[in-house]
Amino acid sequence: KKIKGLFSQLETLGKIAIRSIIYNQEDEALNTTLTGIPNVLGVGLTEIADIGSPIKGVLDGAALPAAIAAKTDEINGKLKDAKAIRRQELFDDIVEILQDVSKLLFESQEDCAELQKLVMEANEKGLALDVANAALVNAQESYLSILAEGEQVLSKRELLRKQAVNRIAAGRYQDMAFRTFRSDALAKYGNAFDLAKKYTYLATKAYDYETALGLDNAYGSDSIFREIVGARTLGFMENGEAQLGGLHGDGGLADILAQLKANWLVLEGRLGINNPQTESCWLSLRSECFRLRTDGADAEKAWQDKLASFKVDNLLAYPEFQRYCLSFQSSTGLLAQEPGLV
Repeated sequence: KKIKGLFSQLETLGKIAIRSIIYNQEDEALNTTLTGIPNVLGVGLTEIADIGSPIKGVLDGAALPAAIAAKTDEINGKLKDAKAIRRQELFDDIVEILQDVSKLLFESQEDCAELQKLVMEANEKGLALDVANAALVNAQESYLSILAEGEQVLSKRELLRKQAVNRIAAGRYQDMAFRTFRSDALAKYGNAFDLAKKYTYLATKAYDYETALGLDNAYGSDSIFREIVGARTLGFMENGEAQLGGLHGDGGLADILAQLKANWLVLEGRLGINNPQTESCWLSLRSECFRLRTDGADAEKAWQDKLASFKVDNLLAYPEFQRYCLSFQSSTGLLAQEPGLV
């Protein structure tokens, strides 16, 4: 491309030089033609005219092509010399360019070798990258698989926790209801058992009152009262009848009532309870309890003194009265006070 550019510049310069020569020759031809025109020096005979001017012009015009040809030859010779010089310069430039090209080719070969080496290394690294990518894909798949298993485990654990929470909540409510109803049932059972113990105690008191055996008797009720107070079970019942003994060693209230019934069946005929005899008599505190006479001058005075000795100002102050008697309250709002005989 550089050489073609130099030759095109030479041709352009040659064309410019030839055009300049032709232009100069045309200018000379015009001057020659103008010299062929006669110069008028005057009018008539007084003016002198140059009669040889046309001939000079013709001669000068005839010599013009030869001059042009000589000038063109001269220019062509100079152009040839210039072309030769320029060709040598171009040859030197070509040699220099070829040297540069060979140097560039050598450098490009080294670069190509290095590039080939880099390409091989890039291929090796690409293969290693593919292997690493495959390992990454496998690891990612393993991670996703493990993550899915973990999420499944978490979902199962959440489900189990919800189920456990539901079971625990239901169990708590059931336990609360069981404890409430059990407490209620135990309270009802305790109340019923206390009532049964109370009726057993009253039956024993009635037995003791009817038999009047006392605490020193073999059939006395003192030990029975203690058993009633210490009883903790109902005992064994069959068809509504109390039975002797118990299921687990403790006879309970049923055993006590069975003993009382057995004793009552024995003592009923012996004490004549099943064969009552109506008898009425008078009881006198004055003559029988205190042994005071009912006749005589001092009898009334002795009886009054005896009663006055038992008089108290306030019955409410005695524990026996508070325990066995119904206390009363004052209708006026003052402190209740009741005199009596004790």
